[in-house]
Amino acid sequence: LKGLNHILGYLTTVWGKIILGVDAKNVSPAESVKKISISVLIIHSPDDEVIPFSHALLIKEALSNNKKAEFLFEKGLYHGSFTDEHKIKIREFFNKNLKPA
Repeated sequence: LKGLNHILGYLTTVWGKIILGVDAKNVSPAESVKKISISVLIIHSPDDEVIPFSHALLIKEALSNNKKAEFLFEKGLYHGSFTDEHKIKIREFFNKNLKPA
């Protein structure tokens, strides 16, 4: 969404304040995930042109004590793209971690 990224970023910040009462400038996903122990699957590519891969590495480091954290990092993919391998991995992740009540 080239050209819209700043507008959408601004709107997201405003909506966060209005709807959630949260200032996006004070939110740190890496700090937040340190506190969770639930199953997490992070899929990212070093070639993502929207979200820097360094963000995924920070999240991975923050989840280092979470035994239920899984990661699938693959080169050559752009933001929002996925492969058949991803579909299989996601299905396996959900089948393993979502038990019927």
